[in-house]
Amino acid sequence: MDLLPVSTQALAARVLLWPRTGHAMSLVGIRHALSSPAISITEGLVLAVPSVAIIAILKMVSYLDRPWERERDLSDLAHILHEYPPADDDRLFEGEIHDRGLTLETALPFILGREIAVLVDTAEADAVQRFLQRVRTSDLPRFVANGPWSRFEPEQAESRLDALVQGFSMPSTHVNHGK
Repeated sequence: MDLLPVSTQALAARVLLWPRTGHAMSLVGIRHALSSPAISITEGLVLAVPSVAIIAILKMVSYLDRPWERERDLSDLAHILHEYPPADDDRLFEGEIHDRGLTLETALPFILGREIAVLVDTAEADAVQRFLQRVRTSDLPRFVANGPWSRFEPEQAESRLDALVQGFSMPSTHVNHGK
């Protein structure tokens, strides 16, 4: 659980400035976490629980803020691409998955990409695209090293990233929710 001292002004600006360090933290995507369905943990304690797609967006944004120290975000994203959605998800058996020739390993990130695409607004879509560009070019070795696949088979990570891009890039799924 993360606690952030975020004002309505910071939310509107999509940036949190830390006074002591001067660090600017992007709040792109945070609106999704704040509006996620809540569950009651105990009497008097209710927490919003974001979906995996929302967590993926936030991890991408967080990584872009400080890539030199956000190995955990790369690791979390690699594991999400490897394990989400669960193998019994009905979407894995849709005709489109078969028509595109996707394997189980590439259908998972394709579906995640579609989920992300319907959530994001312009600024969030830009952050996702910047993350994917950075990882697919300069940070691929770090992504592979932080993933559940063998570092000697980077094509496993690349094929999952390619499938995520395919799902995210589907024009029929993009919806603009705000700025």
